Amino acid sequence: MIAVTLILGIIFSIASFVAAFFLLPRKERIATAAIIGMAFMLGAIFIQSMLQSIPAIYLIFIKGMGAEAGSAAYVALERNYPLLIAAFLGLMAGFWQELAKFFAVKYNSAGLAPWVGFGFAAIDILIFLVSLAPGLNISASQEAAIGLASIIPVILQAPFSMAFHTGTAAFLRRGIEQGRAKSIRNLIIAVLAHAYVDGSLDYVTILIALLGLQHLLGDLIVWIQSGAIALVFLVYLTAYIKDTKDTARS
Repeated sequence: MIAVTLILGIIFSIASFVAAFFLLPRKERIATAAIIGMAFMLGAIFIQSMLQSIPAIYLIFIKGMGAEAGSAAYVALERNYPLLIAAFLGLMAGFWQELAKFFAVKYNSAGLAPWVGFGFAAIDILIFLVSLAPGLNISASQEAAIGLASIIPVILQAPFSMAFHTGTAAFLRRGIEQGRAKSIRNLIIAVLAHAYVDGSLDYVTILIALLGLQHLLGDLIVWIQSGAIALVFLVYLTAYIKDTKDTARS
């Protein structure tokens, strides 16, 4: 049978795309802006992934441990230093993705900035959906064993991605419009917010996998915080869109 989690993931992803399409300002070149966002996101993820692999590469190749021993040594690092590893992974994600977004919105108009964020969110959501693919043929008993813990991120991931990426795109663009000092300030805030969200997820994932944290509790910890952060940027985006429309009319 097709897993309920996969069906829910697809439904909420489609709903997020549709909602954003109708709520974001409709302008010329929105498709171009979204494609630019997708391209910059893919570039950021490529660099991020390479740098996040440095500890494992060091253990496997530079120290000459080999794949099996090196992987075991990296898992030991995660177990012994979960917060440090999670902070490193989160900062790599936050820095490269928000830096890429900064330059992507810099060379697009204010009205198109949220559509650049739409492109970033699109890649994020597509990666999320691909991660659900192994559950395509999951059995009912397996799905029941996974339980509610897998439902929370499946329901919230796509709406979070859309709200966060479109909101931070607007936030970064507004900083650029306000001058160098505020552009740097907004970039730092976006990087830290993104790093905190990703780092929290990485930290909880390590705690669940290696240190026995209950899955449901871990998901609640991650998504209550992440949801609050996304909501803040969504509120900012709403004000940004209104201000952009008012400016265009004046």
